[in-house]
Amino acid sequence: MDADLRELAREFLTFVYGVAKQPLIVCDDVGSIIEAVDRRRIGTTHAAAQRILRGDADEIYVTEAEAALDPRMKPGVNVPIIVDGKRVGTFGLTGPKEVSQPIVRIAAAVLASWIKERRAQAERLAITRQLAAGVAHGINNPLAFVRSNVQFLEEDAREHTASRDELAEVYRETRGGLARISQIVESLQVFASEAEPGEGRCNVRQAVEDAMQVAAAGLDGKVKVEVSITRGLPEAGIDRRPLAEALRILLVNAAEAVEESARERAPFIGIAATPHDGGIEVVVEDNGPGIPGPVLAHLFEPFFTTKGPRRGTGLDLAVARERLKRSGSTIEGHNRPEVGARFVLWLPAAPS
Repeated sequence: MDADLRELAREFLTFVYGVAKQPLIVCDDVGSIIEAVDRRRIGTTHAAAQRILRGDADEIYVTEAEAALDPRMKPGVNVPIIVDGKRVGTFGLTGPKEVSQPIVRIAAAVLASWIKERRAQAERLAITRQLAAGVAHGINNPLAFVRSNVQFLEEDAREHTASRDELAEVYRETRGGLARISQIVESLQVFASEAEPGEGRCNVRQAVEDAMQVAAAGLDGKVKVEVSITRGLPEAGIDRRPLAEALRILLVNAAEAVEESARERAPFIGIAATPHDGGIEVVVEDNGPGIPGPVLAHLFEPFFTTKGPRRGTGLDLAVARERLKRSGSTIEGHNRPEVGARFVLWLPAAPS
């Protein structure tokens, strides 16, 4: 347990002791006592806790006779604190089994829920900080050259030294910068809106065709996308638009990737859709250079991008995953065993 969870354990210990009026202890994930009514025991190991954490038992009642043989143990009941299926510590309460057992079971469950909520709060805070930093960075870049262009136009309004071509270029850059800021704000609205489960349905083949049509400019006719969709594929339980948009993003990224390695091998981009695990699996892959190891862990983080400051916002994949998640869909990115990248989408089947 980290410092926050130690603090939480202390708060909880005080609360439960006020109810039970019995000595009790909390151990960390290696069986060391981190909180106890008897403060002298903090930092020592607890044999029953270690057995529970090893998985030797789900619950241990230490009798007075057993406690007399081991000075590290006290008579009472010890149970695991389980968070997301993992034993993160133990909770123990001294006293007769018929009294301490129901109390310690409830107390361990409540403490586990407190720990889970504390972790969720910490994750939400970390995401908020990350988004705030990303917004500042993402908007400041285009805002900088918009300001510079406005200053240029102000000077030219006084001196009239710029040519028509120069002015046209300045206006074009300024519109591009403002459009980029608008794109960032619109994408952030996805994260700000309520994440309610989707109720839509769509034909996967039609969503693929939509994506290819919109992405055609990025593909630029240089590479043919190989499409393989299983006949009789059920409809997906997701709106057509977010699925098509996610596929468009993946296609454009794949086109940019294969362009990098076009001199080494003939470019390849493929889309395949098959029934899988009660739903539909859609795979988008390419034979570009693949995804660098350090990048894999950050693929879907908002504002993370390896593109230049004027090419990518770092929001496309993050927004795509958020929209897919709202329908119960998932998306993962990997490297292909041979060469290139592979993105795997799993979509729930629409109710029949």
